[in-house]
Amino acid sequence: MNAGGFNPLAGNPLRSRDDLVRGVRALVEPLLPSFSPGAARVRLGNTGVAFPDVAEELEGFARPLWGLVPLACGGDAWPHWELWRRGIASGTDPAHPEYWGEVRRDQRMVEMAALGFGLAFAPD
Repeated sequence: MNAGGFNPLAGNPLRSRDDLVRGVRALVEPLLPSFSPGAARVRLGNTGVAFPDVAEELEGFARPLWGLVPLACGGDAWPHWELWRRGIASGTDPAHPEYWGEVRRDQRMVEMAALGFGLAFAPD
């Protein structure tokens, strides 16, 4: 545990590019053990959200892209991209048990922005 308790950004001034890289990694790395077997969902436990588990777990999968994609665009190596590649394949396959379902007017629509951002700026 760091000096700030459970805050992974404690002590990071977020003033330089290196600070931001460290910050994104500190926020995302603790999620890695929570990926589902097909990598399409990040299961964080009881969160108190008011939408279905599939949308909550998609949120856990998609939101880190807001930090990881800019790092990739800036040339940073992230050793865990394969999780997101596999997760996109699993989550968009209607025959896969971790399929995200049809995106309608619900939380899944919100998470599509992060996925679209990722695919547009870091397509590989």
